[in-house]
Amino acid sequence: MQRIFDHVLEDTMKQDHTPILSYTIHYPEFTTDCNQQAAEKINRYYEQQARTLEEYCRNKLFQDAVSELEFDEKNHFPAITYEVLVEYAVTFNQRCITSLFTDQYMFTGGAHGTTIRRGDTWDFQNGSRIPVSAFYPPGADFRSCILKVVNAQIRERLKKMPGTYFDDYEKLTDENWNARDFYVTPDGLVVFFQQYEVAPYSTGMPQFFLPFEKRGRRKGCSDC
Repeated sequence: MQRIFDHVLEDTMKQDHTPILSYTIHYPEFTTDCNQQAAEKINRYYEQQARTLEEYCRNKLFQDAVSELEFDEKNHFPAITYEVLVEYAVTFNQRCITSLFTDQYMFTGGAHGTTIRRGDTWDFQNGSRIPVSAFYPPGADFRSCILKVVNAQIRERLKKMPGTYFDDYEKLTDENWNARDFYVTPDGLVVFFQQYEVAPYSTGMPQFFLPFEKRGRRKGCSDC
């Protein structure tokens, strides 16, 4: 099991005393008894991601916010504050494996902001990501297995709540499925799609649970 420490980069930036950009970027730091060099490699990844985003906020996004303020003042519109919020949640942390997802929310005006989710599952013995294929038997068509379960769950959800997914969802799940978009829980995998990929914004972040099936000492995903 890894020990996890939270770090945060944050600031509220102003133009002529008017707040126009606020960012809060959380990122994890890990220590481990498995391989600390591997943990340091993973830590560098998250820190670099966070600082790159902060640089983007302080430069490009801030300039966009300044232009927005000038436009709003010229047209007598109320000023808006751009917002960036990055948060993560650890969903699995046992032995030398840790899984988590990170949500990056950004608001730059309009009816609502947008969220991008990223999933990571790490092996702290070597500092590498564990792919979704590792949770299926060797040679299994895991992509078809996953989409079969996803489409079945969407059908059931539509029976209860019509309109919560696009009509051509089977085509969209096939086109938009990304092998990186998953995370691990103690009981199974959760695969997800980004906003608007398979469902309207009101549905939220579409997620689908694929339970583990115990096969002796081996654990893999069922329905394959």
